[in-house]
Amino acid sequence: MTNMSGIGMDTDTSVRSEESERSNSTELAPETQQAAKLSDGKPAIIGLYGVPGCGKTYLLKKLKGILDKGKFDFFEGSAVVNRLVTGGLDKFRALDDEGKGMWCKLAIEWIRDKTVKSGKPAILDVDPEVVARRRADDKPRYRSNDSVEHLRKWQEDLAWHNENHSSAKVKFEVDKTMTCMDGPIESMLVLDADRTLTAEDTGKLFWELYGSGPYPLDAIFKSSLHYTYAAFRQAVMLYEETCDDEEFNRRCRDVAARTALYPEFVSLLRVVKSQRHVGAVIVTWGLRRIWEEILNREGLSKKVKVVGGGRISDECIVNPSVKETVVDHLQNFHKKYVWAFGDSPLDMEMLKKANQAIVVVGKEGQRSKSMDAALESALEDGHFRARQAVMPSKATPRLDVNCLPVVNLTQWEFIADDLAREAESPWLAESGKFFLVQCSHAKNTADIENEHLEGKVNAILVDSVVNTGKSLAEFVQYLRNLHATILIVVVAGVVQVECASGGILSQTMAGSYDTLSIVTLRVSKTKYTGSGGTDTGNRLFNTTHLA
Repeated sequence: MTNMSGIGMDTDTSVRSEESERSNSTELAPETQQAAKLSDGKPAIIGLYGVPGCGKTYLLKKLKGILDKGKFDFFEGSAVVNRLVTGGLDKFRALDDEGKGMWCKLAIEWIRDKTVKSGKPAILDVDPEVVARRRADDKPRYRSNDSVEHLRKWQEDLAWHNENHSSAKVKFEVDKTMTCMDGPIESMLVLDADRTLTAEDTGKLFWELYGSGPYPLDAIFKSSLHYTYAAFRQAVMLYEETCDDEEFNRRCRDVAARTALYPEFVSLLRVVKSQRHVGAVIVTWGLRRIWEEILNREGLSKKVKVVGGGRISDECIVNPSVKETVVDHLQNFHKKYVWAFGDSPLDMEMLKKANQAIVVVGKEGQRSKSMDAALESALEDGHFRARQAVMPSKATPRLDVNCLPVVNLTQWEFIADDLAREAESPWLAESGKFFLVQCSHAKNTADIENEHLEGKVNAILVDSVVNTGKSLAEFVQYLRNLHATILIVVVAGVVQVECASGGILSQTMAGSYDTLSIVTLRVSKTKYTGSGGTDTGNRLFNTTHLA
């Protein structure tokens, strides 16, 4: 109702605009005349519709000065509501959706009783220069000082802003993000923001700090629009209507200052920051500028980028399919191994598309109530595998931990999990899995330097085939000489049984169970002997071209 004004008129009367008064013409546009005559002599209503600030109220006031008040009734939607509701518009805005709907219906009926509705509403498509002039002349109301060019761009954005455009914009932002990375990226983390990186919903916090009454976005997402692209676009429009860019940025800074990241993610992202081969991008349908402020505060903004919107000028509206697009683009265009982190059904398509999926589970009162059903449905088809990170660790996990295992993001087991061979080379497969590991190829111990172990607490030695274990034993001893307390994990495709049960490697392990572990896909009785420049593993896995 607050975005509609109306004119009730007798259909025997012609309406004259300001220009037609000057030219002595007594004719309306043909379409308007048609709408006025549809009621067969009954009163008709012309509706003035438009986006906030385009001049509906201003135009209505102008028409009041031009038209004969004896033959026309004028109604301003918000004024009618203010008149009917005890307590006025402030009381109306504080009502829930059902209450607002009831009063809107009563307001429409009140207008109908005054002038029986018959005819179609007229739609305003106002030139930006006219909008700017009307806003400037509307002295009683506060209007931000937006330029004609800004208003024109705003209108153009509305005209062609669709899901295809958002997907293209998101791909462009991802491409730009990849070019900013400071190393040869092998793996990417794609992270949801609200309720994933933090217990907060920054969107709700935005409205709680500066609004009154119910959370306004609920009225959008709980409507028939649900979580469609149109709903997310409408949410952006609501933010756009609320305040100008300067005020919006100030509010985003305030919300960011009140938002704390989960400590586990702070630690994880700081490790990402320190590694050249791994990157991260936050993809959020929330407010991009809030998350940029948070990352800047944590010293992570140079390595962790944000894809999102919040303003029409961002040209980017993120919904579930757009999140999936980000993962797909990283995998198929940039050829990266992707880890996805999310907390709600809105993240499911992204999680299912990723190489590795981590479901973030918050406290029971804060987590998504519909996520269990979404996970059960995805797990039933047998193609979706995921793990859950519980925040805080004492919170209750989701579902059965056997089908959705719990993982601790700060422990080394998280880094060294899932060792199955998935690529054409076991080394490439393992490189993708160990997304936080600094990968170095060492032909002998001389290739390892002190700087490789600086600041590290774990070392993972990867070999396709361990035959006698002699070379690995040399590496283990060399690492201990450089770093006496480092934890060493040996990862292999095949370990020869004698080596494991009584050979050199088993002797090296004796008395070192706390600092040395071996993980292998299988143990074999067969002895593999390499020759010349082609090592055993490359011949075994048909990767001699990598030797």
